[in-house]
Formats: sequence, C-alpha cells, structure tokens
Amino acid sequence: MARPTPKKRRARSPKRDWSRPLAKPIEVEGHELRTLHDVRAYLLKLPPERQLNRSWQTMVTDITTAAEHGNMLDLTVPFMLAKALRH
Repeated sequence: MARPTPKKRRARSPKRDWSRPLAKPIEVEGHELRTLHDVRAYLLKLPPERQLNRSWQTMVTDITTAAEHGNMLDLTVPFMLAKALRH
C-alpha cells in the first residue's frame, strides 16, 4: 500500500518586531522617529498618493524586512531623499 503524500507546509513568515530601534533616529516634520514602529506609523499616515511613490514603497519593504529579520536599519538617507523628491 502506497504511503500518502505529505501535505506541503507553507513557510511561515517570521514574527515582526516593530519595537526594534533604528541605527540612528530620524527627524521628520518635528518628530523624532526612533523605532521601526515610529517609521511604520509615519508611513501609514501619509496620503494615498504619497504611499504609492516608489521611494516610499522601497522604505516600506525595508522596514518590514528589518522587523522580520532583525536587521539594524539606517533610513536617514532614504528619508532625506524621499523628502527632497516630494518638493
């Protein structure tokens, strides 16, 4: 009698830790962002048309990866670049 084929298990994505600190705090519009949670909250408050901007989408991917894998993240340059591009 043939053995049943085991079901394929989907790989679970790692638990995200939004409390991880940034490598360096970021000053944005009078607020200091110190953790991935701070950056995420800031990005989620953006108007929809800004959230679709490619540079902002890249930052969302970067902070999600950092939250999942524990990478220290220095977003100073991307934030400054994105800020300059919107003006």
